[in-house]
Amino acid sequence: MSFRVSKTILPDEEDLFSEILFAAGAESISCEIKNNQFIISAIFSKDPINTEYLKSQGFQLIPFNEEDWKYQWLEFYQGFALTDSIYIHPLNSKQNAPDNYQNIIILDAKDAFGDGRHPTTRQCAEHLSQLLTGYSKKQTGQIEFLDIGTGTGILAIIAGILGTKNITAIDIEKESVKKTQQNAQLNQIKFKKIIQSDISQFTSPLKFEIICANLLTTIVKHNISSIKILLAQKGHLIISGISQEWQSQMIELFQQHQFTILNSSIQDNWCCFHLTH
Repeated sequence: MSFRVSKTILPDEEDLFSEILFAAGAESISCEIKNNQFIISAIFSKDPINTEYLKSQGFQLIPFNEEDWKYQWLEFYQGFALTDSIYIHPLNSKQNAPDNYQNIIILDAKDAFGDGRHPTTRQCAEHLSQLLTGYSKKQTGQIEFLDIGTGTGILAIIAGILGTKNITAIDIEKESVKKTQQNAQLNQIKFKKIIQSDISQFTSPLKFEIICANLLTTIVKHNISSIKILLAQKGHLIISGISQEWQSQMIELFQQHQFTILNSSIQDNWCCFHLTH
């Protein structure tokens, strides 16, 4: 029996409750704004650790049969514009993809680790597209690109369709790595490496000219030094997953690590930064 655990919280409590849920054994966590309320939800494939503690913190635990409910949301999943030039088209969609977009990404969103709709993904995609269009075709093909926390591989695939050849993607989740491999094949994008790894454990003899990192704020805070080590001198870091409540603290963190903010954006209370050093 699986469980969905949810609670209405304040936006600046997201990192605190995310850590509590992961410690209790959550396999995935999502946040949404519904009726002006900020709701954090988690999926557990088995009984959460310390169920009584979660209940005492105001969490609602709803059991469900995973086989019955796991893919039900896909019945309502439709294609959408990720950016002005990129359209996400679901695999096995009964509708044809529109022909007025420069790039179409086919996405298998089953076991979704990021279906592209979240504001953090949108912003990363926009900043990455703007950055890559500033390079020549030859320059783009020589870039070493790293996607940290790749999820379903959307950002790495965008790098590929825009001409990047040397793509490395990592994720701590085994299923994310598998899903990224599948989505890369669907879009005929070849990755250099797709690796299951925690960012704190990942090492590379190469430095990366561009890194995308769409991660929880707490993961960014704990691993900013590791990310910086992977970034080439004068390289570009596009980083999101940061609630607006943490904007000033994260700017201070970036400055402490000698990053320069080249650009930034905010959508639906989520921040994205384009950094260099």
